[in-house]
Amino acid sequence: MSIEEPERQGVAPVCDLSRRARVLDWAIAVALAVAYVWLLLSSVKDLGYARDEGFYFAASKSYAQWFELLFSTPKQAMEPVVVDRFWRANSEHPAFIKSLFALSYTFLFTKWKLFAEEGTAFRFPAMVLSGGALSIVYLWARRILGTDFRGRLCALGAAALLGAMPRVFYHSHLDCFDMPVLSMWLITTYAYWRATQSGRWGAAILTGVLYGLLLNTKHNSWLLPFALAPHLLLLGSLKFWQRPLEGRRGALKAWLCMATIGPALFYATWPWIWRHTADRLQAYAKFHLHHDYYNM
Repeated sequence: MSIEEPERQGVAPVCDLSRRARVLDWAIAVALAVAYVWLLLSSVKDLGYARDEGFYFAASKSYAQWFELLFSTPKQAMEPVVVDRFWRANSEHPAFIKSLFALSYTFLFTKWKLFAEEGTAFRFPAMVLSGGALSIVYLWARRILGTDFRGRLCALGAAALLGAMPRVFYHSHLDCFDMPVLSMWLITTYAYWRATQSGRWGAAILTGVLYGLLLNTKHNSWLLPFALAPHLLLLGSLKFWQRPLEGRRGALKAWLCMATIGPALFYATWPWIWRHTADRLQAYAKFHLHHDYYNM
């Protein structure tokens, strides 16, 4: 399909990449992520720990103990009193990213000795997600900007500029949620966009899964539907609904999956809310809606 064909149908220009181009772009995207993670690892040694990291270190160690129990004696690990004992730590924040911190600490530091410092093992998942954010920026830009050399160069530039932002570069080192939630937000919106382009259930289901993980990353995720809904209305005013039927169905499928798979996965992957769900979700929301102001 040529780039002119979708314009005649009222669709935003999106490249239909050849198999060779897709393989090359995925190779570049992976190389971008690996290079950025290497840069972060090479510059993390002398970076002191931020205030919040101490809380997440302690919580992740508690979760790591639960995972070890889950791997050895699953029945005991699933007992409500045991779940509450280990997952009570830092229960004002969701569990997905801290679970990655815990697993990285357990395997990459404790068992496999890949890192000399436990702090680096805790920080590693956020570094990987930060590298992934650069990859998504590149892949998304390539799908929009074209198949020629200039399109690829501009996509590389966009990814590099994101990684070079001082605040992004700093937070990419930390055992915190700032870059993970940015990365999960980015990949979720990319999957949503792909769903609106293809109309396929696979892309819509992936959007729902990613939104569930985003919900379990940080409370910023509450805002994503409010960001996507006006965007959909804006596209409607720009003759969005003149797109082929597949695109319209893709948007509706993605919304359906976000509304169903998302909350279900959020619940399934946060053991703390398996019991007393309503009360604990209310406490979670109240904590962030009435958060203390730190004058630092």
